[in-house]
Amino acid sequence: MSGRFIYRCIALFSILGATLGLAAGYETPAYAIEGGNLTDPNESGWAAALRISNQSDSGWMECSGSFVAANWVLTAAHCVANANLEVAYASVGASINRNFPLAVTGIVAHPHYDIALVRLDSPGRAILPFSSQNLPSGQVSEAYGFGTGLNLKTTQLTSLGTLNDGYLYARSSRGKYSEVGDSGGPLISGGKLYGVLSAAVQTPRGFLLSEDYKYVPSSAFANWIFETIGVSSIDGIARVVSPSPTKPEPQPQPQPAAQPQPGTAPGRIAGTNRVETSLQAWRQGGFTGPSLVIATGRTAPDALSAGPLAAALDAPLVLSNGPRIEPGIVAEILGRGIRDVRLVGGQVTFDPATMRDFQARGIQVSRIYGMNRYGTAAAVARQTITEWNQRGIAQTPILLADGMSFPDALSAGAGAASIHGVVVLNAGASLPPETTEFIQNHRAQSGGSIFPIGGPAAQAWNQSGLADFRSQPIQGLDRYQTAQFVAQAFAPGATSAVVASGVSFPDGLAGAALAAHRNACLLLTDPSRLSPPTAARLAHLPNRAASVIIGGSGAISEAVAWGVRG
Repeated sequence: MSGRFIYRCIALFSILGATLGLAAGYETPAYAIEGGNLTDPNESGWAAALRISNQSDSGWMECSGSFVAANWVLTAAHCVANANLEVAYASVGASINRNFPLAVTGIVAHPHYDIALVRLDSPGRAILPFSSQNLPSGQVSEAYGFGTGLNLKTTQLTSLGTLNDGYLYARSSRGKYSEVGDSGGPLISGGKLYGVLSAAVQTPRGFLLSEDYKYVPSSAFANWIFETIGVSSIDGIARVVSPSPTKPEPQPQPQPAAQPQPGTAPGRIAGTNRVETSLQAWRQGGFTGPSLVIATGRTAPDALSAGPLAAALDAPLVLSNGPRIEPGIVAEILGRGIRDVRLVGGQVTFDPATMRDFQARGIQVSRIYGMNRYGTAAAVARQTITEWNQRGIAQTPILLADGMSFPDALSAGAGAASIHGVVVLNAGASLPPETTEFIQNHRAQSGGSIFPIGGPAAQAWNQSGLADFRSQPIQGLDRYQTAQFVAQAFAPGATSAVVASGVSFPDGLAGAALAAHRNACLLLTDPSRLSPPTAARLAHLPNRAASVIIGGSGAISEAVAWGVRG
């Protein structure tokens, strides 16, 4: 299972659901709780939000957790699998600090269950006590999670008890669903933790039925916590002297037939991490202009609107893990004669010595940012319009994409670049004031049209109440089909594609600028198999030329890379 960014692999769960009396549907990663309520910050000091990169540096895992000891956060093990401790952070409390100020210093996963303890370099504000007992069937409890938002949410669940597979299940009311990012969140009853969220058993959303939540019960790991931390009691909860639970019986999984391993496919642009991959896109992309756009590679929101700006400047988009921009990027700037550097957002900067060197060489550095992701997107869009206008382009269409989730915004950025447009962001089902103001002030430049990209953007626009615009939504059944439709609509003459992972954002950001420079379209794919909508668009490219993959084999498999080459 996974958290916010990683594979949304869905395992059919209807047989087990029928056996256990659960809602027939699918077991998915636990996706803040849709339809849930905001929590009281004064009562949620135990909450933690985790942001952890994996060893392949292919994206971020974002999950929920709870402090069960001073420096220890309890979460789901799948949230921290293959973690890179050098790029692992946490935020404390009911509202996420986007700088994620705490560092992860250690991770211990349970040998059998989907739980893990994460050690931080600073303590939390409060400790959530946990129970060593099973939660009775029928007991009302509270589920907590951050989901895709910045604030902790909660909803009531009814316990179904601990079932034969060793997991605790609980059921939501109609219209209450988990979201990506809720994984690892606690199930609380009577002020005590009774479970850690591992997965959700979902029915199709269109039926608005209940959803069942799958938890690792606290009775299964209470002693393990004591053993791991090396104490005999925490906040009045004493260790129970009894054998630790045995490993649960594994569920049988179908084994695929052995397949021959493909060789290395040509046409891949990749580096050792997201920064190096973006530099390789610059080096191999044929960029010769004097400008460069730099955005953070740690979080998606500030960078999502940067693709059209890079296109307007005919510049590459390079990522930095910041806060200090890496020496390798500085070396490329000096070696390639760059004269104009645009920093997007407030999370990356050059060190003072580098700035003095740049000033002596006449290299101009400017920053474009707002008070939040929506303000930054609007500020970048205004600058992008200025650049398009300087190239003699008077009409700049506006594309709207969700700022809470990256895939549709990646596609929108590439689409906007193809039609000399800009991207601004909605906040889930609503338009933030910064976006509303921008759209209202740029009706003339947009030609009176707005292009909502993806379902959340279409919903936000429909509820905005803005008049005098022609809405032309583009929405597929999933992120891959949406990317296909955007490519067909805005780059119908493209003869090649830049293909990026649809489950992590960094490579796609650099890929959008590369696609614009190559007059190509940007497509997204599942890392392990070529997504059917992507394959369909590749097959119907006019006068098809060689397409490229952006990202290493950890981001997109060799089998998929060969499929892209055709």
